[in-house]
Amino acid sequence: MSEFQLIDAKKGDVLKIVRIDGGESVKSELKDKGIVENSIVEVVSKGLEDKEGEPLMVEVDGREMVLPRGIAKKIKVGDKSLSDLKVGDEGVVTDLSELNKNSIGALKMIGVSKDVNIKLKGHGDDKSYLFKIDNKDVELGTGQAAKIMVDKNGKAYQAISCKEEGVICGYMGGTSFLNKLKEKIGDEDIIGKKIVLVSEKPCTYESTGEGEFMVLKIDDKEVSIGKGKAEKIWVELSV
Repeated sequence: MSEFQLIDAKKGDVLKIVRIDGGESVKSELKDKGIVENSIVEVVSKGLEDKEGEPLMVEVDGREMVLPRGIAKKIKVGDKSLSDLKVGDEGVVTDLSELNKNSIGALKMIGVSKDVNIKLKGHGDDKSYLFKIDNKDVELGTGQAAKIMVDKNGKAYQAISCKEEGVICGYMGGTSFLNKLKEKIGDEDIIGKKIVLVSEKPCTYESTGEGEFMVLKIDDKEVSIGKGKAEKIWVELSV
């Protein structure tokens, strides 16, 4: 794992704390602030970087706090959240443990797992997708459609790219997502149902920021992941 001092992070970076240098008094003081190994820190502001005594404003576990630059140099950070990557960034997935079991299993089906090389190709906006699921018309947004895994000739794909008939083989989400999907389909059991993408169209509302979804390149395949899920996937950037 590559690591660097928190002082060298950029404003807006969301990073994992790898280790803390310094004596017990320093570690104890930081622990009282919630700053310990494996906790997540966001750089809110760096102040005037050319001014030696200028502190950092960071957020940890929902609390904003000021760190002297000398202390920030003792905090070593590493992996970045997937949601914090820029277009063109490449790296290796290091941790998905913050996701639930269904999501981890579904992502593995489409090639997203620990130690896999990924590249952020870009961002996508939400669309409306019309599917035939067991001969029933079902309309889903990108967020829902991207969570459905489809088996086609022994390979798994996300439903948003399934233009030929396949079979639902898994899903990425918890009970709330599953119940909404069952309600749309009108059946308790979604696994094993035939599905095919009929059409897609842009949503009528304006998207915000850089797009609602991260589009990843993994080998020769593109994978779309919502920003909520992306925040829980950790990546070690390639140098």
